[in-house]
Amino acid sequence: MVTVELLKSYCLPFMLYVVNAISLSSVNVRILENCINRVMFSVFGSCDRDSLEHIGLKVCIKLVNVNDFIERKCRKFVD
Repeated sequence: MVTVELLKSYCLPFMLYVVNAISLSSVNVRILENCINRVMFSVFGSCDRDSLEHIGLKVCIKLVNVNDFIERKCRKFVD
């Protein structure tokens, strides 16, 4: 859980630092989502995305997908 909290508090903001300045294409968003999934696979020993979604790991640890994170960050910036 410490690794997941580090991912959420340090890595995600660092990876998405310039989201307010540029617009990401769908390919870039997919690449970022893949990076996050890879971390989740290695942390929890899972081997595919379906198993992560099936057991609800992203829901349990409150890790939203990249699109939601980007939208929330942009709304916060505009407000």
